[in-house]
Amino acid sequence: MPVWRGSADRGAAPLLVPGALIVRIEGRTVRIDGRTGEMTPYRSDPDLVAAGSPGPGGDDDLFAVRSGPGGRVVSALGPDGAARWARPLDARSIASTPGCLLVTSDDDTTTCLWPADGTTRWSVDGAAATARGVPGQVSDDVYGIARRDGRPRLTALDGPTGRSVFDVPAGDLETVVAASRTVVYLAKGASPQSRAVAAHDAASGRPLWTLRSAGSVSFWGGALVEVDGVGVARRLGGGQRIGATS
Repeated sequence: MPVWRGSADRGAAPLLVPGALIVRIEGRTVRIDGRTGEMTPYRSDPDLVAAGSPGPGGDDDLFAVRSGPGGRVVSALGPDGAARWARPLDARSIASTPGCLLVTSDDDTTTCLWPADGTTRWSVDGAAATARGVPGQVSDDVYGIARRDGRPRLTALDGPTGRSVFDVPAGDLETVVAASRTVVYLAKGASPQSRAVAAHDAASGRPLWTLRSAGSVSFWGGALVEVDGVGVARRLGGGQRIGATS
């Protein structure tokens, strides 16, 4: 039975953080207590939000991009939505890894900020259209899809330094969905006819296998899972479908 119920704006996807969720309701960004459903609106409405990794005490970080008269500002938010630190950056997207708050700008520059205080660790031009850490990964590497001469490439950057780990052709595969100690997984395609999943070696970017996909693919329960159009979930491994439930 549901513990509590609530409504969100159409098309709004809740952002899950330890003990709570962040969602837009009537155009405002609201923090909802996961146990009680109590809602706390943020003081000012961010354009983008990203959840950080839980700290040693279980506290969660939330990062945001806000637009103002002087341009965009990236900040870390406390539980009440107040900024703990703020940096003026032309951020198109933000994502979090254990060692970086990754900021991708409109010119595809990727900047790694220390999550604790917002200082810059490194910055790389043209590294990826959207750089991020991904579910399941063990290392601090940063993955993304870059375009070189109009062609997509899978890129990986070393998390502590920003140096290139690999930069390889990615065909038409355009989203990094998961990673493990040895493999990086990509997915592509908006239509059933074009969907596929591909695996690349995490050390070199070398292609390992490609599998046509019957639906959307995500990392769930410690495994790569495909959910097709009729709700059948299949676990993927080694380029094969190895289990299903409906």
